[in-house]
Amino acid sequence: MIRPTLIKDPIDGILVDPSLVPPSSCLRRVAITAGHCRVQNLSRVSLFRAGFCIGVTIGLVWIELLKMADTLPDEIISEILSPALKVPEYMFGNLSSKSPFAKYSVSSSVALLVCKAWLRVATPLLYNVVVLRSKGQARALQDALQNNRELGRFIKKLRAEGAFAGTMEAILKSAPNVTDLFLSLQIHSSDSSSGLAAGLGLINPTRLIIYDDQDKPLRNKAVLQLIAALETCLPNWSNLSTIVFPYSDLPQHACHMMFDLIQIAKLPSLEAVEIRTQAKEKFSDPPTSTDSRLKSLLRWADKPKKPAARTYKLTARPPVDPNFRPLYSTPPVVADKIWSRILFFSMLGLDVLPKKASQKKTIERKVTTKRLHFLLVSKLFYRLALPYLYRLPIIPSQFLQRFADTLSATPALGTHVRVLDVSQTGFIVVEPPPSVWADILRHTPYLQRLVGHTVLPWAAMCDCAVLTRFTALRLLTWENASTFSLPALFFHPGEAVPTAALPALEVLTVKSAEVLAAFAQMELPNLRRVFVHVRSHTFAIAAFLRAHGGKIWSLRVNEATVGVDSVLTLCPNISTLCCRVDSADHHDLGDRSLPAGFQHAYLTTLVLSKRAGCRQQIERGALVWINFFSTFATTHLPALREVRVAVCEWPTTEHAIAKSVWVQAAEELWERGIKLTNKKGVEWHPRLKAPARRL
Repeated sequence: MIRPTLIKDPIDGILVDPSLVPPSSCLRRVAITAGHCRVQNLSRVSLFRAGFCIGVTIGLVWIELLKMADTLPDEIISEILSPALKVPEYMFGNLSSKSPFAKYSVSSSVALLVCKAWLRVATPLLYNVVVLRSKGQARALQDALQNNRELGRFIKKLRAEGAFAGTMEAILKSAPNVTDLFLSLQIHSSDSSSGLAAGLGLINPTRLIIYDDQDKPLRNKAVLQLIAALETCLPNWSNLSTIVFPYSDLPQHACHMMFDLIQIAKLPSLEAVEIRTQAKEKFSDPPTSTDSRLKSLLRWADKPKKPAARTYKLTARPPVDPNFRPLYSTPPVVADKIWSRILFFSMLGLDVLPKKASQKKTIERKVTTKRLHFLLVSKLFYRLALPYLYRLPIIPSQFLQRFADTLSATPALGTHVRVLDVSQTGFIVVEPPPSVWADILRHTPYLQRLVGHTVLPWAAMCDCAVLTRFTALRLLTWENASTFSLPALFFHPGEAVPTAALPALEVLTVKSAEVLAAFAQMELPNLRRVFVHVRSHTFAIAAFLRAHGGKIWSLRVNEATVGVDSVLTLCPNISTLCCRVDSADHHDLGDRSLPAGFQHAYLTTLVLSKRAGCRQQIERGALVWINFFSTFATTHLPALREVRVAVCEWPTTEHAIAKSVWVQAAEELWERGIKLTNKKGVEWHPRLKAPARRL
């Protein structure tokens, strides 16, 4: 039996069998299938945005691109695939403690599966830079190189983030054209560097990059063996021109490296000894810099950064015709629409989020000033840009009276207002009379959001009837900060609650338990998402969920159990549930209160957040949670597909992966069709594992 040649992704370790790649004769079938999948994936977006026709259009474009794959020259295909397959220098030579290749995304090697033409062109690009991060990847690369010797000739840069036992000798033997070599001295005692040490003499690189952890350097048998091999090979590498060290304080670490810098400087081919420093100030030259040869070779270099996006400055040239007017011959109606569209993007695209709260006022003034400049260009721009200036006005509180007078004099301007931001200057709130607010709200019928500080009478806030006026309100956040001098804000207990209030409300966030009883008496027919940030009020939460639990699709509560009832039984239609847990006790989810044979048919995502100080308890009980989910999900949650844990952190090294309880938990849940994700929603992708045999 002939074993097929495997093409391996050198970063993620994914193996590709060329026999599985469709030939050109099957390209039409593959194109139609890929196009259908693309349309199917985009159908949800198109239903909510621009209609199903957009998904169909993109699917047809995808089909046409695949049809062109066997007719394009290899040079064109190479230029198309290079951005996706090439590894930039700032990533290859990165010396940070967290590897830039510790990512959990889909491998770029899937491009090789499109067709034979892409496989032929993309293989050299894929193997140009090889990154090894685990024994499984090293073993897979060794097998691929042994089955196809030509693949090793494509390797120009090799980054080994470990020793990987005896596989490295076979890899280096099959890759004679390596010019850039990255080696890590962070080798744990359980690993062996014998293969790597034996294979260094088989190559002749031009650049050597050494990584080490300045805070926690390792000096075990495997590390010392690798350092000894480097000292032996350095004089024999006739092409070596650059050596990169990671230490920012070289005088202190030079003795620990066991590298004799004086001897290294004597290498005839060496042109630079580069010191990567992350310090704000450059350190003084090491004591060995008294040697003239070494002093001429030392280079202090900052940590390589990702190149910034290019910016192009357009220089205004004198017009050929000074009397030229853009769109002069265009009908006025068409010209107005074109200029309005240009001004829309120019004026409303100036919003910049401040990095600090203290910068908010400065940025607001700059944005308002920049928008005002458009109105000063011409009378045409003044007429067309004025509605956009009033679309998102930022008004200081002391100028609200003037703003109200302007709206009263020109009522048409108020129809353009969507968001009104009333800024506060200083520590004193300038509160205008109620008549000013009445005039502003009377002339802004399409107002969607009001941001600012205002003082309302206590009686007005305690009157439930005020909620009946918000017939179009879709999002409501109710929060009040009770102090020692003022009681918590709530509705009068004897007051009748208007059941028909807030008919359009979809999202409700409650941070005050006192108002839950009032909301429980309302109908709220369109309520879909609820966030309850209160504690120790389980009975109030339970009463609210008994009234509205059947309408809710997404729920976030601080308590997993509410009284004697479980959230799952009170909310039979939720698809996302976020709750907090105090410890590793799975009974916090209220599984004891579920009736026998209960199954929730719609819950797909369960988010578990933590209280302060509970991280270690949850981590210690991670496997208990996983065993609980394995049985609990099968019995009660047949639709569950994702468990998101806030304290979950994915490891970035092979040594940490082997010890991580989260990786073990993720693989256990993966076998049951449930993915475990961290707080950012990033799931774990199973890695290649080395075979059980001895290397």
